[in-house]
Amino acid sequence: MNRINLIAIVIGILVVASVASQVVAQSRRGAVLQLDEEKIKGEIEKPEAYYILAPSNLTYQQTPPEASFLSRLYETVEKAPF
Repeated sequence: MNRINLIAIVIGILVVASVASQVVAQSRRGAVLQLDEEKIKGEIEKPEAYYILAPSNLTYQQTPPEASFLSRLYETVEKAPF
């Protein structure tokens, strides 16, 4: 097949599909569906989320002991305020 024949076949298929869809659409226009009223009863569920915290390895180190500040505190109390 050469390219022109292939293009002609594709165009022919598209025309046939277009005409067929128009025929189906025209035949459905006359049909009317009427649905009765329906009541649906139920409960709305609240969304739930779960999460799991994995235990972590915490490494604690002791802080070096600092000098006591009580002597400095006593000095400020013994001084005159003004």
